[in-house]
Amino acid sequence: MCKKECKNRVLTIYNMLINNKTVNKSEMSMKFKVNEKTIRRDISEIKNFFYENIDEFGEVSIDYSRRKKGYILNEMNSKCNEKEVLLLIKILLGSRGLCKKEVNEIIEKLIFNLEKKEKGIVRELIGNELRNYVLPKHSKELILMIWDIEQAIRNRRRIKINYTKVNGEEQKIEIIPKGIIY
Repeated sequence: MCKKECKNRVLTIYNMLINNKTVNKSEMSMKFKVNEKTIRRDISEIKNFFYENIDEFGEVSIDYSRRKKGYILNEMNSKCNEKEVLLLIKILLGSRGLCKKEVNEIIEKLIFNLEKKEKGIVRELIGNELRNYVLPKHSKELILMIWDIEQAIRNRRRIKINYTKVNGEEQKIEIIPKGIIY
């Protein structure tokens, strides 16, 4: 298939989505005489385009709607409401993975954009858990460390770590990290 037809197909789908029209995979595949998998790949490319240009478009998602029997564009509200902020704070506190300073800073940033009344409600609901927060045994600040490791993963860069074997023996090793499981 020539590039012009491919570009035309992708732009047609993109145009339909941004104009709040439903993209039906089978209809598009018949219209452009391609496989439904091709349409699915086109939609995936458009999703990636929105993700890579989040600063320009904000948070959007392309989701399948059973009711409309096709794909639709959903603009996401980038501001969390008090229920979402509370949930995020509860998960943060429950993980007990960060030091108190980092937890407090993140909580304040999460609460910052709420309305005054909502701020008070969320603070009231988390007050006891925050006062009784059990610090992790490592007592290290992790945010910058996690960021640095993620950058090493992204750039496929080697890092040096201190590794403790099961028998307690410590050794310094160099690795190329693949991911962080937290």
